[in-house]
Amino acid sequence: MRWRTQSACRRPGPSCPRSVEDVERYGKTIEFPCLVKPCQSHLFYDQFKRKMVRVENLDEMLVAYRQAADAGLDVMLQEIIPGDDTHGVNYNAYVWEGQPLVEFTAEKVRNAPPWLGSPRVAISKAIPEVIEPGRAILNAMGFYGYSCSEFKRDARDGVYKLMEVNGRHNLSSLLAVRCGVNFPWLQYQHLVHGETPSARAADTGVYWIDFTRDVGYSAMYWRKERYTLRQYLRPYLRPHVFAIWDRKDPRPFLRRCSHLVRVAFRSAFTALRGPRAKDRVVRQAS
Repeated sequence: MRWRTQSACRRPGPSCPRSVEDVERYGKTIEFPCLVKPCQSHLFYDQFKRKMVRVENLDEMLVAYRQAADAGLDVMLQEIIPGDDTHGVNYNAYVWEGQPLVEFTAEKVRNAPPWLGSPRVAISKAIPEVIEPGRAILNAMGFYGYSCSEFKRDARDGVYKLMEVNGRHNLSSLLAVRCGVNFPWLQYQHLVHGETPSARAADTGVYWIDFTRDVGYSAMYWRKERYTLRQYLRPYLRPHVFAIWDRKDPRPFLRRCSHLVRVAFRSAFTALRGPRAKDRVVRQAS
């Protein structure tokens, strides 16, 4: 998908290098810091236990590229667009035969982790500035079906810049469902029963909340994010939908909590073993 996005961009954008020379060439044309992002996120995460690498200079970019290349993984080099979490937006669309049949836009509120992560809170909102650019990139790619295109408003010039196109139903898709645009059901009805979807109005001002990540990252970054209590609580007090929690089916939420507990215990156990292992090495050396 990212290779197709790159080839469809009319202006210079993310670079998908094939060699060290490509990295060096691209590194001389942009401002640092920037990101080294995988073309296959799941494989990159399995190998390096992180979704991307932030690099501060060309040397760090070359190191990150070589590590990925040695693991047989393709990466994309991407400039970091300045602006806080609320500058990020999603353009969701269902396209068929070059026509956007259903569209929905949302704005990010808080990311996990802040500034570079995926949304932990978002809000449905009319964002007309990304409609035409979103349509243009999908048309240039020859894309059909559902997609979530991510843009970010550049704090330097106020222009929305393309981040990436995701050709899949993402976790925050439930926000559109809550707002009256059920993309998974529309796609199912279209592909299985031949019912062509039609444009429909969506509710705005509805929040989507990934509860466990919002609580966790808010606790970790409250000093840096500097949200007031009112700002933190606003999504919970306004119309909203949770990413995972549903009282009719609590099992996914309980499974998420179980996973977090296991990760916490594993991290604590590793932290406790670390100093002891180090002490043993020191004693053996002496």
